[in-house]
Amino acid sequence: MKTKIISIAVLLLVCAGTLTTRGQETEPKEQLWYCWEAKIHPDMVDQFVGFISDQKAFFEETNNPLPYYVWENLNFHYYFFVRMNSYDDINQLSRGWGALIQKWGEEKVGKYLSTIEYSRTYFIRHKPDISYTPEKSRLTVNEAVYVIWDILYIIPGKEKEAFSLMHQFSGLTKNINFEDPIRVFAGDLGFEGSALIGVLQGESPEDFYTQNAKMFDQLGEEGEKIYNQMMKLLRKREQKELWYLKDISYEPVEK
Repeated sequence: MKTKIISIAVLLLVCAGTLTTRGQETEPKEQLWYCWEAKIHPDMVDQFVGFISDQKAFFEETNNPLPYYVWENLNFHYYFFVRMNSYDDINQLSRGWGALIQKWGEEKVGKYLSTIEYSRTYFIRHKPDISYTPEKSRLTVNEAVYVIWDILYIIPGKEKEAFSLMHQFSGLTKNINFEDPIRVFAGDLGFEGSALIGVLQGESPEDFYTQNAKMFDQLGEEGEKIYNQMMKLLRKREQKELWYLKDISYEPVEK
């Protein structure tokens, strides 16, 4: 049985039960997420993490209303995922950053920015209609600290077919009562073309690969068929492996 790293088996983000579901056990409707992705200078990672720790402390002090979840991919890329009700929440995010910049001052902000080689921002949207959530997940939120993002860039004009196949895959996974969630996101504003992002979780890479092989073994020929059909609809495929960084993620205190 060949191993298939597909979080269509898949995340897109910063993110969190898997990538972008922490702080929210169920998502009955589509959920918008904002992502800030930054590549850090390798020799300045410790400084960067120190700045992010200071940022978290400031947001805790001011009880910033927008949570964010931080992930890293061990190649000096950090992903910050912010759960949003609408695009308008960017204004709230900007106010929080503005207050932080004012407190830090020009010198500290400059040192912080010097740790970043480059960055980009985009939105993704969770699609519960083509995702799968087991009645009882094998891992708790705190155990699911490793995810694979399988980013499937769809050939223009093939989006409807891709969504249909993902829906079939979700249903097939439900039929075998797979014990891990499979969360699917769609690329939104700022993302490169039409894309579906599958997110499959694990405690570690070893745990992930074991579960991935187990899933496809249980899915059998039908799962293999859907997988192969999906691959024909892609113009490009990209995969990311991410680790959750709870210590520098932020959730506001409920009042």
